[in-house]
Amino acid sequence: MFIDEELFSEVMGDVQKAIEQARKEDNQYNRRSYVRNVFSAIESFTYMFKSYSINNIASGIYDIGEISLLKEENYRLDSKGKVNSYPRQFSVPENFRFAIEMMMRGDDKDFKIDVSSNGWRHLKNATKTRNRITHPKNIKDYALSSHDMSEVLLAFEWVKYNIMRAEARAIEAVCGRIKQEPGEAYKNIINIMSKYKDI
Repeated sequence: MFIDEELFSEVMGDVQKAIEQARKEDNQYNRRSYVRNVFSAIESFTYMFKSYSINNIASGIYDIGEISLLKEENYRLDSKGKVNSYPRQFSVPENFRFAIEMMMRGDDKDFKIDVSSNGWRHLKNATKTRNRITHPKNIKDYALSSHDMSEVLLAFEWVKYNIMRAEARAIEAVCGRIKQEPGEAYKNIINIMSKYKDI
């Protein structure tokens, strides 16, 4: 619905291959590869959500500040008095939260990410781990423990759960508008979601 299916399939495939490789041959290189692929996927999902929202700017549901954040732009005046834009930097958890909540605003303005959940904590911790191996200051920074790997795995499961939750709510909203019962795809999503616990 709001996902580039081809890209989604590719990044999910990369994550799957990376975890399979790490399980088959558990070494630091494969662990780092898995973490990098997970965060590449999360950032890709975030970009897709923002792109979907940007394509719906004309609906009038976003204010000027939100549009600027969706475009990841900041503005400043140069020495000639002209406005220049420059990119903003966001942390992965906050960016994912903002992107998915903005995307859902048109279908369900009450959709929120639960920042008191274990999953949110896992994502914050996993992001620190990713940042540590991306900018290592010593050899210890470059090493990933089994606990680090568990945090990243749980964070990614929680991200996937929230994507399914958003998709289910969007289907409910569309079906409500056209007065039609949700189909088989919706039932499959609900069935998968029911197997998730508070990660």
